[in-house]
Amino acid sequence: MDIAPFVLVSRIGKPTPQETITAFVVILITTIGTLNMRSLLTFLCLLAIVSPLRADDEEMSRLLVGTWRTSFDQPLYNNSIAKVQITVTYAEDGQYAMDSLMGFSTGGGGLTHTAGNWEINNGILTTTVQYWTPRQLPKPIWDDGPSALINFSSRNLHRVHGVNWSRIQ
Repeated sequence: MDIAPFVLVSRIGKPTPQETITAFVVILITTIGTLNMRSLLTFLCLLAIVSPLRADDEEMSRLLVGTWRTSFDQPLYNNSIAKVQITVTYAEDGQYAMDSLMGFSTGGGGLTHTAGNWEINNGILTTTVQYWTPRQLPKPIWDDGPSALINFSSRNLHRVHGVNWSRIQ
């Protein structure tokens, strides 16, 4: 049976965990020969249905390229609220630029600009800050760190760092 070699060479690039598991199961089943073709196809269809549907890193990277916006209320240590609006542009070359506008419920506010590199690896978006202004502020970081799971609900919506983002370009 030539199914196992087909599964292993049908995709170019780094295999996803689902592809690796599927290839292993196919090889195991065909090697042992305990299931007939109908049982094998039924098993693979069930595996495909119950496995989480998530795009691979390359597809998610292509989807992320563009300009995104989010806004939310951020509680602060002094029981005040900061109204935050963030616009970020992810470029194909792995660079990003982000503008964060913050207005405080106690008055005042400001704009920060951040730039650096980004990548998606195993469904995790990692951003590395290389530059920010105003420089007198500490280096900007997300509450959950520089890396977080990214989930796309459509081409124009994704969630990362606990925040929903909408494509604007």
